[in-house]
Amino acid sequence: MDMSAFRQKCIGKTNLVGSFAAIPHPVAVEVMALTGLDFVCIDWEHTQIARDTIETMVRAADVHRVPAMVRVPGHAPEAIQAALDSGAQGVLVPRVSTAAQAEAAVKASRYPPLGERGVGPGRAAGYGYRIPEYLAAANDRVVVAVQVETSEGLANIEAIAAIDGIDVVFVGPGDLSVSIDAIGPKGVDKLNEAITRIIRATVAHGRTSGIFCASPQTISQWAAIGASFFVLASDTMFLGAGAAANCTAARAELRQTGGIGQKLFKLKTFSLKSAAHWIASKLDGDCRAGGACRAVRRGAPGGRGFSPCRSYCPSHRPARVMLSTAYVPRSVTCTPKTLPTLPCAPENWAT
Repeated sequence: MDMSAFRQKCIGKTNLVGSFAAIPHPVAVEVMALTGLDFVCIDWEHTQIARDTIETMVRAADVHRVPAMVRVPGHAPEAIQAALDSGAQGVLVPRVSTAAQAEAAVKASRYPPLGERGVGPGRAAGYGYRIPEYLAAANDRVVVAVQVETSEGLANIEAIAAIDGIDVVFVGPGDLSVSIDAIGPKGVDKLNEAITRIIRATVAHGRTSGIFCASPQTISQWAAIGASFFVLASDTMFLGAGAAANCTAARAELRQTGGIGQKLFKLKTFSLKSAAHWIASKLDGDCRAGGACRAVRRGAPGGRGFSPCRSYCPSHRPARVMLSTAYVPRSVTCTPKTLPTLPCAPENWAT
């Protein structure tokens, strides 16, 4: 995506699908950026991400020309400025419940005369080398999104959506459901009614409406009434869902074998035990006769399946030859003549 066009696409109500980046590592951001998302939103509010890591994660998104927003921890102007100075293309300010809070978010995000954002030599401004160029473009490029997710915010939605400088009014269904007592299946209708009210008020004031969707199946429902900015799940949710689905599929494949694998394992184990007993008896005889143990060792003819015999000397009768199924040879072809001779001294026993 053309990074400079991100805000224009937002306020132009182009359908955009992004996701939260909750894993505090640039590799996770790069992987998400390669999936075709329109943007990523680094979640500084609900995750253990340090301030310096925010900049690293933004940089990772920039590598793939995918706009990165940051959901800041709260309303503090310092957090908003830190996110934008890192090079983020916008901020998502959580728990905005009044027009005054929405106006404060705008002031912290815009340079004068539209706001009160401080000028600094951060990464966004080329560490001070491109301050004039950045100042000239920032107010037109930075996305300011406020998250409405409380009963108070629902009551004040008309006033919030009317604030100049707000680009996106974003619905947080999770917190909203708790705040208006609409949790679970019994609260679905009440929650949907509240979300619909927020989206329609936002669109009526000419703002872009956004919403978090835990699954893609709900996106069309909200797009139909005017939403166009969607945050779909998160990297952690995708990781968990993908791992669970593939694990389930793998187990289903195993069930389709009808237990053949287990039968083969039992057959193989029986054969190896028989071979082991034969080899052990031979080694035991050699040991008593000549005072030296013979055993298969890793790399010896026949494979890597046996450990050198520790104790087939007469004084170490209790021990047994150990087999490791992790190193099972396809067939045991060793004979006593091909087995290496090892001194019986304890310091030479294999571990």
